[in-house]
Amino acid sequence: MAFVVCHMEKYGAGNLGSLQRHNQRETENHANKDINTQYSYLNYGLVNAYEISYPNKIDTRIVEGVETNQAIRKDAVRVCRFIVSASPELFDDPERSSYILDPMEARASGKAAQYFQAATDFFKERYGEKNVVFASVHLDETTPHMHLGVVLITADHKLSAKRIFNHKELQDLQKALPEHLQQQGFDVEKRQSRNEHLDELDYKAKQAEIRAELAQEKAVEAEKTLVEKRAAWLKQKRL
Repeated sequence: MAFVVCHMEKYGAGNLGSLQRHNQRETENHANKDINTQYSYLNYGLVNAYEISYPNKIDTRIVEGVETNQAIRKDAVRVCRFIVSASPELFDDPERSSYILDPMEARASGKAAQYFQAATDFFKERYGEKNVVFASVHLDETTPHMHLGVVLITADHKLSAKRIFNHKELQDLQKALPEHLQQQGFDVEKRQSRNEHLDELDYKAKQAEIRAELAQEKAVEAEKTLVEKRAAWLKQKRL
């Protein structure tokens, strides 16, 4: 039996561009060495059919769903990003592997596709379909996984990650998601307590890789901006 992986991280306005570039593979240089760009064409989205602007879509959802007379704080959590996956045995598909020799391509549909669709449906039903603003499936890394984003709008139309994802809800989520996936026919369970420490170490290592890549992308973007500003300054100086 495979175990379900589901971890959350909060993102403010300043990190949305980097998150977008990572999820949509908008840069050619990746700090995360697990990414094999040869297979990035296998990645796909379950919410957006094409590449989008994360800041624009998230801000649009906030404007539509939040009722307030005050401006949203600059340091407010805009979106919670979930990494959803499972232990590797879930994605083994001997039947497909028998006629698709490339193991990365063999897992690109079938069980993996059904699993991530079922997980996306769960989040839409639990937190509101309109609040699920992206769901990017990555098949170009060692383990298939999905980055899914939820905008935190409460029943009384407030933006509040603290009220929605409190300690109790996060505990309930770790139980409810595996139960939902079991109901959809997947042989999965919540990871047992004896493995939680290892799971946390694996997660922290994964997060460190992602943060390193996001930082690298921000540095490249900053350097590009400086080059463009210098070019504009030189052009103006010649006039």
